[in-house]
Amino acid sequence: MVITIDYNVMTDTWYAEGPGGCHLNTLVLPDGKTLRDIGYVYLHGDLEHLAGYDLICTLTENGQEPIPKVGKYPVCIAIGNQLYPSMAFIWMRKDFGFTTGLVVLLDDTESMDYAEANYSSQSQRI
Repeated sequence: MVITIDYNVMTDTWYAEGPGGCHLNTLVLPDGKTLRDIGYVYLHGDLEHLAGYDLICTLTENGQEPIPKVGKYPVCIAIGNQLYPSMAFIWMRKDFGFTTGLVVLLDDTESMDYAEANYSSQSQRI
């Protein structure tokens, strides 16, 4: 699988949760923005190993739970002060009616294949 990424249009940055990240379900920042966990979306493969855990969060303006858009798209994952170009694979779970998915490093071929297979089959368990 070959993926070409235009980093000039990569605007989404998600943050690894846990040590050095957002430790709680919600963290209000001094500027009024809120870091909220992205439920049912997980880091996978080399990216999970780099972070030491699989949970991620993102900035929200109003503190509401973030709902990632369905699809396959590039994101940056921040772990500490490092940014990692990654790919998000997000789909709708039919059994509960919410989004789920995996985020993997662009150069982690095995995990990209795994995420693509789960995305293509709209897996209900990951």
